[in-house]
Amino acid sequence: MDNGINLVVKIDSVVATRTLVNAAMNVKMVLGQALYAEGQFIIAASTRIAPWDKRILIGSARVLAPVVSGTIVSVTLGYGGAASKYAEVQHDKYPHKRKPGRQWHYLIDPVRQREALMKTTISNRMSQLLQGGR
Repeated sequence: MDNGINLVVKIDSVVATRTLVNAAMNVKMVLGQALYAEGQFIIAASTRIAPWDKRILIGSARVLAPVVSGTIVSVTLGYGGAASKYAEVQHDKYPHKRKPGRQWHYLIDPVRQREALMKTTISNRMSQLLQGGR
């Protein structure tokens, strides 16, 4: 180009690498927050249909903090503690003997119901968080 301006930027590889690593960690943290929010939504739906004898099972519902391992970000949700054996039996083994509005597969069914929306929901939540929203 004749009479044009040539812009030259020298990149300090150490600074650039540090910046990229920090950006990647920020994205992982934001993804963790979005996954955690999705886990809370699913566990809330699950507790509305889980067996509620003595509320032991519902009281054991948990969404654990996000875990980052390399390029994998995960959130674990479920039921446990003193109710873990009861939770397993109620979820997988007995499709009958439920009070009205309660069911077996009370965790996997809400996950399956959210599956189609998860990618969009998590993406939207991440965009909101990266733009400074809550």
